[in-house]
Amino acid sequence: MQQRRSAVPRSQQTILSAFSDKRLEVNSEALPEKEEAAEKIHDASTPSRRDFLRQTTSIKGVVKQKKAFDEAVEADELHQFEIDASMTEKIRNKHLPDKRKILFTMLKHAPKPQQYEVVAQEDISFASQKFVDESCTNCQICYRICPTGALSSDAKFSLIHFDAMLCVKCHLCHDVCEPGSIQLQPGFEIKEFFEPTQRTLATFNVKRCDECGNYFTSLEGESTCPRCAVEEEEAMFLHENAKKMKGE
Repeated sequence: MQQRRSAVPRSQQTILSAFSDKRLEVNSEALPEKEEAAEKIHDASTPSRRDFLRQTTSIKGVVKQKKAFDEAVEADELHQFEIDASMTEKIRNKHLPDKRKILFTMLKHAPKPQQYEVVAQEDISFASQKFVDESCTNCQICYRICPTGALSSDAKFSLIHFDAMLCVKCHLCHDVCEPGSIQLQPGFEIKEFFEPTQRTLATFNVKRCDECGNYFTSLEGESTCPRCAVEEEEAMFLHENAKKMKGE
């Protein structure tokens, strides 16, 4: 049996053809208008570019453009954000919130559970457990900016200590860590509430610089600190340039 194709009624064919003709007419009429608009934009932009080149080719034009630029910069309002002395003093004093002190008092009188559980770190909003990966450069910013002293170090700055019960999960250490070395543990041990411990997150090889005598972190066995290394590179660069100029 042959399949019969459904014929489109003439009325529908007329409507479809009418829409098609209108679409073609609109497109054909819109093209010249778009071309004229593009030509107008091109004509409007070309003189301004030429005027700018004419102005900058003369000394007076350069001075005029420089003056206009300086006035525009001076007119722009610059907002400066500064840290006042009170905020700096709070960071240095390592202030612990009163709520955390109350929590310590309550935990002293609370009975210890027979079995400690591990909960997701998202479920604990006021404390955290962290670790430091190998990308840490011991820049010292994390434990210097820590407001409660949860992060700390020794006299030689050769390690990073962390006390989870002093952490208020302010996230400051994560924000200032440029390589993103400080990470949150996926789980939080409830044992930390009843048996708090200070953990060592990282240790570093701190030695004296052979040039200046200051302590620095030797990541790859360097004998000079980064500052002295840069100064030595600059001195070598100047020495090589002086030799080239002398040879010429």
